[in-house]
This record gives sequence, structure tokens and C-alpha cells, in this order.
Amino acid sequence: MDIQVTDEAKQFQAEIVKMQADQSYKLHYDRAAQLLVSKDYDGAIAEFSAAAAVIKTDDVEAKIAGVTQERARALRARLLLRTGAGLGLLALVFGGVRLTIGRRKANDSLAALSNIIEALRLSDFRKAMLEYSAFK
Repeated sequence: MDIQVTDEAKQFQAEIVKMQADQSYKLHYDRAAQLLVSKDYDGAIAEFSAAAAVIKTDDVEAKIAGVTQERARALRARLLLRTGAGLGLLALVFGGVRLTIGRRKANDSLAALSNIIEALRLSDFRKAMLEYSAFK
């Protein structure tokens, strides 16, 4: 009779351990699904890995692979966005510099042109030729 009682106790303990493992698996899996919805890919991978450590299933392995790919895609998109923003900012800076230089050249050109006209008006052809050579 003792042998039968111990076998039943072992079987009962095994069922309790299996129920606890199933419950732990479900908790990790559900938490990973919540993290996946909120786009926390690192947390989702960690929770799916914890669920896989409790009970190894093909579904969890597929989820881990899918979340890893989604995380890589999100990182590439973030890198592309940052690179685009950086290049846009750089274009704005260089455009502003070019515009400033262009305005300065235009102002200098207008000043030189007015000096040439003034020299011609005063009949100072030597000064007009010097201004013209500097204008070119």
C-alpha cells in the first residue's frame, strides 16, 4: 500500500509541476505579446525566450525569429530617418552658407559696378579699368 501511495504522490507532484510550468509559460507568452503590441522588441524577445526556457515549442521559436526580424527592420527605419534628418540639416546649413556668400558676392559686384560707373562719369578711365579687373 505504501508503494501505491508514493506513486500517486509522485504523479500528483508531477502534475503540479506541469501546471506551474504551463502557467509560467502562459504568463511569459502573454507578457511578450503585450510588449510586442507596444513595440518593445527587446522586452518581447526576452519574454519569449523566458517562455521558451519553460516549455520549448515551435510557436515560441517562430515568434522569437519574427520579433528579431521586426526589431532589425525598426532599427533600419530609425537609422534611415536619422540619416535623412542629418543630411537635410546639412543641406540647410550649406544652402544658408551658399546664399550668404552669393549675397555678399552680389553686393560686392554691385559696389564694384557702381564704382566703375562713378569712375567713368568722372572720366577716370584708369580707375574704371582697375575696378573692372577687380570686378571680373
